[in-house]
Amino acid sequence: MLQENKRKKLPCSDMH
Repeated sequence: MLQENKRKKLPCSDMH
C-alpha cells in the first residue's frame, strides 16, 4: 500500500 501511495503522491497518504 505504501508503494501505491508514493505513486499517487498524496499528502494524506504520505502522512499515514
